[in-house]
Amino acid sequence: MTKTDNKNKSKFRKPSKKILILAIVCTFYLVLALMYSLWTPAWEANDEADHTIYAERIVAYHHIPHISLANGHESHQPPLYYIALAGWQKILSIPVFEPDPIPVAGGEALGPSTQPKLGLSHNYNSRLKQEAVWVHELRVLSILFGLGTVIFTFLVANALTKKINFSVAATLFVVLLPKQLVINSVVTNDSLVVMLCSLLLYLAVKCCTAEDKRLRLYSFLMGATAGAATLTKLNSLPLSILFFAILACFLYKKEKHFLSGTALYAGGFMLLCAWWLLYNWKMYGDPIAQAASNNYLEAAIPGLIKPVSWFNTQRFIHFLPSELHSTAWYDGGWNQLILPGWVNTSLWALAFISFVGVGVYMRKYVRHWYSGEWWRALFLVTAVATGLLTTYIIARTTVQAEGRVAYIGLSAFAIFCTVGLATVLARVSIHLNNAGLFLWPAILALVNVYVLLHILIPLHAL
Repeated sequence: MTKTDNKNKSKFRKPSKKILILAIVCTFYLVLALMYSLWTPAWEANDEADHTIYAERIVAYHHIPHISLANGHESHQPPLYYIALAGWQKILSIPVFEPDPIPVAGGEALGPSTQPKLGLSHNYNSRLKQEAVWVHELRVLSILFGLGTVIFTFLVANALTKKINFSVAATLFVVLLPKQLVINSVVTNDSLVVMLCSLLLYLAVKCCTAEDKRLRLYSFLMGATAGAATLTKLNSLPLSILFFAILACFLYKKEKHFLSGTALYAGGFMLLCAWWLLYNWKMYGDPIAQAASNNYLEAAIPGLIKPVSWFNTQRFIHFLPSELHSTAWYDGGWNQLILPGWVNTSLWALAFISFVGVGVYMRKYVRHWYSGEWWRALFLVTAVATGLLTTYIIARTTVQAEGRVAYIGLSAFAIFCTVGLATVLARVSIHLNNAGLFLWPAILALVNVYVLLHILIPLHAL
């Protein structure tokens, strides 16, 4: 066998090994997500009944519902996830039904030593039991969207370093993050928007080192993905706008394909969601129906819409940090099932240490302004920062600041936490570098054990 043959054989084996490892990680994710889904009782996830009602209207009437109380509290949401869910329901041959969860005054205690409580009764008659089975089947679509997030995180990490250990460690962060498992195991449009934002980040990273022939293709695909994300949930819109701005600066700096690249991004974006923007303009006089949504939610859920100034200290110094502290890592069951405070504090402290490590790691890129690595780092930083910015924007007009809103930057956040902590530990001892890569997954695995044993399994599901 010649050296050339050996070299070609080696090239063939490497991607095969990566595919095998990715398949193992994906299988592990699927097992975990199914456990979370099966052990979370029907309708107990945040607004799950209202998300389902949206899809039922599409299945029944073959068009997106108007913003109204009759169509559930999620009727103001963009329609892509619900169109997909309606299609999934058709594939499963589930008939149209009306979710009818039964509240329990004061909630049901899980046990004498357990503080969290459920908000609904699960003493089903035959009809309610069948509907509970159906919602568990509908949840599988979110599990599949979560699988996409796992795969795209792996692809982003691999595109950045080509190191299998790093790619696996960053991907396991996403796989094991309890709140992400909550999102991926129930009926919610967050599962799709997080996946699409991870795909958008992957395309952006590939765009930074693409040859001229592929640069325009990636620009178009970025725009189409950004359009799909906007058509899924509006918390992705700031990310779509900022990524467009960065791409325009990147193309201008390269002095190639600036006009065609930016036009293709904008064209891809409008190709996906122009029809919805025009629909809103006709129906509500606003391309994103923001005023109509706020007016409806203010009437439907009194106290939810409370606009404040951008510098309101109570909202942004007290409320917002407190909400992020308790909801970013895990919360479920109508915001009643949360981690102990010291666990959330410890995880945030570790994240802070990790981001210090990121700053140390990225110093070398500052010296190479506008290199491919610099642009990729800029996209990653923007993804994380925009996730936090989005929670700030939403908290300005509502009394909500759920950590899941920031998950549009989840893949970048996972990569930063992984590389940052490994960098910090490597400063202590070079031998701790590889161990540092997998410290985050190990810690999150322990958190999952706590969630499963102390929260989910005692719910007895269905």
